[in-house]
Amino acid sequence: ATLQEVSVVPFAKHPLTPFFPAFNAELEGEKVRVHVDTGGTFLHMNPKRAEGLGIEFTKGGEGFHGANKVDIYYGIADRLVLGAAIFENVPVAVMPSLAGNEDFIIFGTNILQPFLSTLDYPNDRLILSPRGDAGQRKKHLTMLPGDTERVPFYMWGDHYMFARGAVGEHAGLNFFIDSGLVSLHPDGEGGMRQAAFTTSASNFASWGYPDEDIEQKVFESRGPLSLGPLRQDDLLLLVGKVGTSPFGGVQMHGLLSHAFLKNYSWTLDFDEHVYLFSR
Repeated sequence: ATLQEVSVVPFAKHPLTPFFPAFNAELEGEKVRVHVDTGGTFLHMNPKRAEGLGIEFTKGGEGFHGANKVDIYYGIADRLVLGAAIFENVPVAVMPSLAGNEDFIIFGTNILQPFLSTLDYPNDRLILSPRGDAGQRKKHLTMLPGDTERVPFYMWGDHYMFARGAVGEHAGLNFFIDSGLVSLHPDGEGGMRQAAFTTSASNFASWGYPDEDIEQKVFESRGPLSLGPLRQDDLLLLVGKVGTSPFGGVQMHGLLSHAFLKNYSWTLDFDEHVYLFSR
């Protein structure tokens, strides 16, 4: 991955961009639209897209698409261009499950990792700058709005990011930070709302959520949801499978996603292993 200076990549126009940000990019010399999902690694797409781009792939066994085990194949893309950033020899996970309404080209945490990376949701842009360059870092950080809150994170394996959070007054919880939870539900006013957090029914019950909420599968939070010092109320919560098994021996209490993160300019600093949130 190469980048010489700060690069600003605007969000692309797409119906799902408010819930699943999209960007215009170039892949194998072709213009494509890619979506960011920090629950992923490098590039993800279905076999038809890979074949159309000339990416060869081979069976790799089983992997995960969300919480579900799926067949997965692996290949290498020669070249990806995202803004001024150029990537060569990019690993590609080819997944037949990315079909129908989920037929997207997705890039994950490992595409952000070579840089100081900011998903500036309020200003509809991705900001990238080279790691280890003090001048470009300063220029990058001066572009961030308002005061900044620091939230340490841990990275397990190749891309799983954990951070400490709270559900109501239940603090000291471990959250998997995965921006790709595209769980949309009617808001009763002709629009859609996106779930911000998901965990198991047993976890919700242990935090005092009543059976009638849990049985609905999707319901309103009954108190603040927190990530470090950040707190938000009136969020949509989803009953799912996260929180039923550990990640690398660390118990996850839930998955925090885009509907929470979108209210900030979110910077991922992979040198200091800290998130910078500003608004």
